[in-house]
Amino acid sequence: LWYPIWDAGLKLGHSVRTVAETMKLANDDLDTATGILTVRFLAGEKSLADEVAKGASTNWLNPKKSWLRQLHARVLERQQKAGEVAFLLEPELKEGMGGLRDIHAIGWALSAGLVLSAEDTISLARHNETLTRARVALHQVTNRASDVLRLEDQDAVAAHLGYKDADALMADIAAAGRSVMWITDEAWALLDPPKARGVQPIAPGVELAD
Repeated sequence: LWYPIWDAGLKLGHSVRTVAETMKLANDDLDTATGILTVRFLAGEKSLADEVAKGASTNWLNPKKSWLRQLHARVLERQQKAGEVAFLLEPELKEGMGGLRDIHAIGWALSAGLVLSAEDTISLARHNETLTRARVALHQVTNRASDVLRLEDQDAVAAHLGYKDADALMADIAAAGRSVMWITDEAWALLDPPKARGVQPIAPGVELAD
């Protein structure tokens, strides 16, 4: 199954495990725990997929796991490495701050009880579409599984998506990245508010609070 996929230049992560092995790994591994939250049955024995889906939900809602704080810590670590989608000439569409992985992480957080307004939910869905289309087009025009939208590829990606030029494409991506960053930062702040430092005067009439 894998060789034709690899020969086509597609990158696909995979594993083969029993349901019990999957759940045991998900108990301690954040990537597995989040990965199976959106499990979908494709073929074979549906009862096995249903069992994984049920176990994934139970595991994710376990109050002893502190999954949300682990997830937030992972988000911050990833963002420091990949930079900001909105302000880089060559943004990392998936892992960058304001990118697709931030949207995914908020989706997982919502499953664990984090709250997001209806307006922000709609906005994230729209930005997810913008960034996903750009990422797919990048893979199609370059025939490689890179998520960094490099300068030399931007004209081709813009043309593929029907934009007037690369500037128009990058303006949409920057707008999506900024909005995703604002929405997700605000959402995570509800979970991990800054530690109170009191009020610190920094200029006449200006004070820093938290």
